[in-house]
Amino acid sequence: MLLSLSGHGRQGVSVKKEGLTSWYAAPSLCRDPHPLVIHQLQKDGQHICTEEPLLDKATLKDKPVIFLDRDGVINTLHAYTTGPEEMILIPGAAQAVKLLKEAGYAVMVNTNQSCIGLGYVPESVVQLNHEYMCYLMAKEADDLNAQPDAIFYSIGAGSKAIHSSLEDMSQTKPSPSLLYKAFSIFGLQKEDSWMIGDRKGDLQCGKNGGLRPLLVLTGRGNETADEIKRERFTGLIIKRDLLSAAEFIINNNKSRW
Repeated sequence: MLLSLSGHGRQGVSVKKEGLTSWYAAPSLCRDPHPLVIHQLQKDGQHICTEEPLLDKATLKDKPVIFLDRDGVINTLHAYTTGPEEMILIPGAAQAVKLLKEAGYAVMVNTNQSCIGLGYVPESVVQLNHEYMCYLMAKEADDLNAQPDAIFYSIGAGSKAIHSSLEDMSQTKPSPSLLYKAFSIFGLQKEDSWMIGDRKGDLQCGKNGGLRPLLVLTGRGNETADEIKRERFTGLIIKRDLLSAAEFIINNNKSRW
């Protein structure tokens, strides 16, 4: 079994062994409080447990939370099947996260990364993308508070998966499974919580989890807006981008703070 405390190896980092377990702890691209995650892999590479952020959960207890899709909301769509060289932030995304956290919200990412199950990229590349995304967000806003508090992602790809262990899509949006997991881990408050995305699956995930959905017009947002108009998707707020969405949420909840 391999236990990685960073999700990927780095040149010059030696692997340590204790009995049948090999492990390494590689430095993150991000400074604290970037949420480290633990992943366990069997010898044949099968993924056998999901990640859990290692940060002080008490600091987020009873906070409302803003869940964000990743591709098309925080960053452009290019990073889905590539490494961090294609991780490009959407303008204003880092500032939006900073403003939301300063207003008293927890901010977490809930993203489908079926690219793993489909075999486009290994899971280590997705983890590296997340580290680099957090680094870019902190750098752009010149503030570590511009990073999300935690990142949750699903890896299942259904019948198209490259291995049977990667078929399970029970955590894939529009399922609210990862929302429930976040609420359970951190003791978050559902009232005044939102799910922000650029696709119908993001919006449905929010509704399925009892949160308010908000559509942004970045990424595939314009196509989604046309689709939901035809289907009469009710109770939906639409904003230009994540920064506009953050400003709307904060301005409409000022009385709380």
